[in-house]
Amino acid sequence: MEHDNLNEVLLEKLKVYSQKPNDCIEGVRSVAARLHSRAASQDKFVKTKTLERIWQKNQGGLTLILYMLETVRDPLTAVSLAGILHECVATKTGKNRSPAISQLVHLNATQSLTKQLNALQVKESIPVNDILIQEIIWTLSQLAQRDSKFSLKTRLLGAVKTFHYFLKAYHNHAKLLHPILLITKALSRNSNTSAVLAKDGIVTTMEKVLSNIGFTPSVKLRLTLNIFSYLSKNKHGRKAVRSLSGVAVLYKFCQSCPEDKLYDQILARVCGIVNFCLERKTLPVEETCNPAKFVLPNVSDSVLGDKSSSPLRDTTPDFDEGDSEDELLDDLEEDGVVQVQGVDPDESKILPQIAKERNVDDLKMYSNFCKELMQEFGENATTQSNFSKSQTSSNSNSKTMLRIRKERSKTMMSELYNKCTFLALDKGRYLTTNIKFLSKEKLHNLDMRFISSEVSLTNKYRPKVAVDNFIDRRKMSVENLLENSKKTPSNSIQPKVYSKEDLISLNILKNLHQEHGMLHAYSMIASQVKSVAPFVKVAYPDLMGGEGFGKLEPLSVKDRKVCRQKLLESVDKGFQSTSPMCNVVYDLDSLITNAKTGSAQEKRELFNNDEKRIGEKLSVTHLVFESRFESGNLRKAIQVGPREYELVLNSDVNSDRHHNWFYFEINNMDNTAPYIFNIVNFEKMNSQFNYGMKPILYSVQEALLGRPGWIRTGTDICYFRNSYQKTTGQQKCYFTTTFSITFQHNLDVCYIAYHFPYTYSQLLSRIWKWSCSINYAVTYFRAEPLCETLNGNQLPVLTITAIDATSNEILERETIFLTARVHPGESNSSWIMLGTLQFLLSSHPQAVSLRKRYVFKVVPMLNVEGVINGW
Repeated sequence: MEHDNLNEVLLEKLKVYSQKPNDCIEGVRSVAARLHSRAASQDKFVKTKTLERIWQKNQGGLTLILYMLETVRDPLTAVSLAGILHECVATKTGKNRSPAISQLVHLNATQSLTKQLNALQVKESIPVNDILIQEIIWTLSQLAQRDSKFSLKTRLLGAVKTFHYFLKAYHNHAKLLHPILLITKALSRNSNTSAVLAKDGIVTTMEKVLSNIGFTPSVKLRLTLNIFSYLSKNKHGRKAVRSLSGVAVLYKFCQSCPEDKLYDQILARVCGIVNFCLERKTLPVEETCNPAKFVLPNVSDSVLGDKSSSPLRDTTPDFDEGDSEDELLDDLEEDGVVQVQGVDPDESKILPQIAKERNVDDLKMYSNFCKELMQEFGENATTQSNFSKSQTSSNSNSKTMLRIRKERSKTMMSELYNKCTFLALDKGRYLTTNIKFLSKEKLHNLDMRFISSEVSLTNKYRPKVAVDNFIDRRKMSVENLLENSKKTPSNSIQPKVYSKEDLISLNILKNLHQEHGMLHAYSMIASQVKSVAPFVKVAYPDLMGGEGFGKLEPLSVKDRKVCRQKLLESVDKGFQSTSPMCNVVYDLDSLITNAKTGSAQEKRELFNNDEKRIGEKLSVTHLVFESRFESGNLRKAIQVGPREYELVLNSDVNSDRHHNWFYFEINNMDNTAPYIFNIVNFEKMNSQFNYGMKPILYSVQEALLGRPGWIRTGTDICYFRNSYQKTTGQQKCYFTTTFSITFQHNLDVCYIAYHFPYTYSQLLSRIWKWSCSINYAVTYFRAEPLCETLNGNQLPVLTITAIDATSNEILERETIFLTARVHPGESNSSWIMLGTLQFLLSSHPQAVSLRKRYVFKVVPMLNVEGVINGW
């Protein structure tokens, strides 16, 4: 209580003196000094009580002190007042520090303190003024990180060069360098102020700062590198770094950086800055846009030619990367502050009110996808058929319709059923819609060749299972399928059975018959898939149903020294105009051009002859690449060393971006030494390759030896920013994934992929296999097209449930909707969906129970075109 009273007395006196602050200098100086002494007291209790009183917004303490600092002419008094503000925003002073900074920002303290700093720059350098400068700079360093308009205010006040002046003056000052660097960092993030700093020679000053700081990891070093990074993202700053030997200084820093693990992050940051500042080096392709063009209907060429990215992916015009990478490692460590937070508006006043449910009329469009709700199954099929054919008396008709309406009014889908199927309004009379059922003769003449073998609950993915699956696919025949198809329970009820032709309406599967083996069926399916760029083969792993072995495989152990070496080599390549060895061994652009100019040929059936190519020695000495197959994605392969290749991935169609997925074939290798692969046009700032992920490899030779399957492979795996820069407006650099592979067999045919591929043809072949093996007496399984893509490929939607029964009608079941593969490069979602479908179609008691309780609507692959074309 005593401390509170004393603080009140001091603030009241200061308030009285504020009427005429320069008339009683001694009194003002005494009160300000005492208040500053208490705010900076070593007694934590006294300090906390004093600052809490000053922070109280409704008492106007900060407003009073800021006003006095603006009007007082006594340097000693100004030092005490500036010291109080410094204590209010100083680090680690309590939970009220953030509100204090927000108050000062709201009170325009940035302008006030910057004006005083401008005035102090031209005054005589005396100890009192030096202390006042330090106090103001410390306070401004905290405001700079919270005031979103700090750079604008500084530029309008003409103080950008003032801060650079103080940076030059205190570049070797032990205590004051840190706050000045914080201010310089805030100014360098803005394109306008960074341009002013660049023209004023900030690069030379930062070189001196870097030399004085040395290599020891510290907050000052991190701030220095951040400033270089922000300057390199602005064209004026980039030009200054190049012209004033900034690149040479940073490169020398890279070469001299100690090899201790502590410096790895710093080295990566500096190498990234060097790559930014080097002369623009583009990818070794004619244009970054995908060479395979797809003409959209009713869209002009100007739209197709617009390669600009979406607003969500863009940054500001003068900056080439977002702030996330730089701020990720420095903001919390340095000061733990973020931008001023705004107040979210009341969304209910902005967004329109949307109805929670659609009415029955809105749902009519979906009736075609709910055919199982439009038909009666089970024992009452005959009753419903007789009812719909004879249309007996009106009383009987009314009772039946009331029963139907009552049973089907529990859900919105049942309302749709009643509205669209059973009732039609015709001149005031309700008429029943004619529902056709299969005749008894048709039931007896069902094609019994279809398989009813059970689908297993889970795939153990043991090597033996993979071998069996491999052999089955190679030797599958009609006799094999018939031997495994007689598992229908003898006591099962088959009141209404539908054939495969009734329930599978995908065009691509219509011409497939059970006599076709799985390999032939897959080739026929793949040959009918429509792609943007022409395919020349079926990939061997997809044809054989390539899966993993299901065993835990070790993560990649990152070798720091190797990654450091590769990073420095990448920087060295940036200084070289051309590579000493540059041999293009695969060029998709040329292959597509030749295919267009060649003679038109009828589309032939795709197949695979990899087994015959095993051990075949080609006349060339380099690796041979291929990716013109489904989900393949390789645009260019360049041999840059005897056993080293640079690979460029293809982009999204009609675009120059989205490079993440890769899948390609290699052959003509030898197994005496490792090959190095550098994929040079990744876009993401980070990758799972940094955390132990490995690419996967499928060996045809291993498959023939009875060990088919994808395995994790690769050593010396690294991911880092390279010197290739994008050509579309902004100065963004690509990233490199590099790995080494020693092949197990000589002259093998191998496939390398980002993750286990799951193609569109694989999905369709699975659907065909299920349609042949489903027991339609107990399981309702329908596959139909949801829609067609712009390129004419059908998007399958599956319906899975139990057949209708009197005690468990389909219309009484709830519906579960499942989707997968929105992003084509995330093939893991398709494998998860595969396991889900295998379980739902199995004879496991839980699966049977789920089918009886629910109707499953499944869209297993939403982005069909992305999957087909390897995006």
